[in-house]
Amino acid sequence: MTLPPPLALPPQVACPLAGKTSFKMGGAAEWLLQPSNLDELQACLAWAQAVGLPWWLLGRGTNLLISDVGLQGVVIKLAGDFTQIRLLPKGQLQAGAAAGDAALAKAARQAGWAGLEFLSTIPGSLGGAVKMNAGAHGGELSQVLREAVVLTPQGQVETWQAADLGWGYRTSRLRREGGVCLQALLQLQPSEEAAIAAVEANLKQKRQETQPQDFPNCGSLFQNPPGLAAGRLLDELGFRGQAWGQVRLSPRHANFLENLGNAKLVEVEAAVKELQTAARSQRGVELVLEAEIWKNP
Repeated sequence: MTLPPPLALPPQVACPLAGKTSFKMGGAAEWLLQPSNLDELQACLAWAQAVGLPWWLLGRGTNLLISDVGLQGVVIKLAGDFTQIRLLPKGQLQAGAAAGDAALAKAARQAGWAGLEFLSTIPGSLGGAVKMNAGAHGGELSQVLREAVVLTPQGQVETWQAADLGWGYRTSRLRREGGVCLQALLQLQPSEEAAIAAVEANLKQKRQETQPQDFPNCGSLFQNPPGLAAGRLLDELGFRGQAWGQVRLSPRHANFLENLGNAKLVEVEAAVKELQTAARSQRGVELVLEAEIWKNP
């Protein structure tokens, strides 16, 4: 297939995806495109639609489980302009959707602006954080986001105010309805760099003490049910450390699924099904995936 202008960037064909996810599982993408600006992104989506291919938007591959048999269609990974971070007056930070969460936290800390300390422990990117209202240690993106520039499912570029995002626990209007976050504006508060650094150091220490470090994982597997911690529930049900072939629930934290070396999607899905069934039948609790699973229809 021939790509249309203005896509001067070369496509990658049959591109392996395992190395682009924190879980280190994933076959090859039929096509991988890396647009550097809005025009190129719109050309990617128009081309995919014209040739009848599904498309997937890949961030930093955290909270993501990709089928080991690969993906048909077009995987899009934002680059270039989408990685930019700008510090604005009065505590505002503007960044593209592909800017890393840790990089955002660092930029804010160095400028003496507080509010993004929780992002220093999240290994994702801003677009994904907006989509799922990412949070940790009592902080959520909805607490600091002022507005987001969005490419709607209808192909329109719109600026959504915070109230337009329809926030929920680990969800937003973008996750429910589709669309692509292109850029976001965050409102932060003045502080001292040393004080911000101390908070971040404490959060990182807690992460190292409580979350698995030895094997690749996809972050939290399930959302916390209302009033409960998913990890504690699965621990009480006896699943801590249980393996399904090459995947297991971490012996350190029972809501983290680990790849022991050569994980397969069939093993992941077997684990998810058994865990959800046990929680439902033994405790009357519906466990909802926080991680996304990508597989061919």
